[in-house]
Amino acid sequence: MLIRKQYSDRRSGAVAVETALILSMTILILFGTFEYGRLLMDWNVLNNAAREGCRYALVNNTSTTVNADVTSVVTGYMGGNRQLQQLHCYRNRDAQRRLDPGQQSGGGRPYHG
Repeated sequence: MLIRKQYSDRRSGAVAVETALILSMTILILFGTFEYGRLLMDWNVLNNAAREGCRYALVNNTSTTVNADVTSVVTGYMGGNRQLQQLHCYRNRDAQRRLDPGQQSGGGRPYHG
């Protein structure tokens, strides 16, 4: 009877070690998947911010403060500030309406962001 008890104690210790190893690997894979998803999300936001910055720079190419404005548009887009983006789009439309049709950028078509 004493022999059986020692074997049972050693076996439960092995089960604890195996569980710790498997659980640590499973958690590692789970968090790796989450981090990869965050990487893809950040990459997508960065691409969209660059696209919006280029769009703003092309529409407002006659502005003297285009560098600072593009920086604020991209920074606002990266931070998720949609109000800042809408403000720039409305400012673009108002500025384009005041221009003569021959002076508008983009072949005379107004910007409809």
